[in-house]
Amino acid sequence: MSLPSSHAPYNEQLRTFLNQKAARYYADQESRHRLVERTIAAVTNDLSLIDDGDVAHALSRVLHRLAVEELRSSAARYENIVENLTVLSSDGAQMADPRDPSQPTFALAGRRCLVVEDEFYAASDLLSLLEAAGATVFGPVSHVERAIEVLTESSLTLDIAVLDINLNGQMVFPAATLLAKQGTPFVFLTGYENASVPAEFAQTPCLTKPCDNAALLKALASVVRPANL
Repeated sequence: MSLPSSHAPYNEQLRTFLNQKAARYYADQESRHRLVERTIAAVTNDLSLIDDGDVAHALSRVLHRLAVEELRSSAARYENIVENLTVLSSDGAQMADPRDPSQPTFALAGRRCLVVEDEFYAASDLLSLLEAAGATVFGPVSHVERAIEVLTESSLTLDIAVLDINLNGQMVFPAATLLAKQGTPFVFLTGYENASVPAEFAQTPCLTKPCDNAALLKALASVVRPANL
């Protein structure tokens, strides 16, 4: 089975896009190529993954999942990949080993994180960043109504959330209120320098996009509860 013919002109563009994403997990081109081809194969075997027409988004999500599976499937492979896995701040400075308990990434390892973000590339970068830090990511969710639906699902237990304040013209605050009632900490992201938030969220960390990756991880680590609580 292959991608529908209508998608054929985009195959090389998608491979280039996915190769850039795969570089977050592997330093060598051979491994990146293998991960990209595994991703495309997974989607071509289940075309329902691209029923919404957003092929790039679907392929990117599958790549993230496959990469994380590989990280967890073999301790030896994990040790190799984590050395090549680079979480960069906006000035290009490399963060320390994510296994170091003194680092923000350590606080996020194994945590369940909801991402509420309506911009595709921003959401994709958040997925990569959080999964690289060891978090299990739910989303991205791009609408307030859907975020509320996710939060009211009884089977879902979250440790933390990242919320973009403006979702397609709607404010995310109803979802934030629900998170607060559930006792789930979160941080805000906003594309506006002087974004205003309700008084009840005055103490909630709020970062302006595009934000420094290290700053975001530090903000999340500052509000997430210790793992033993």
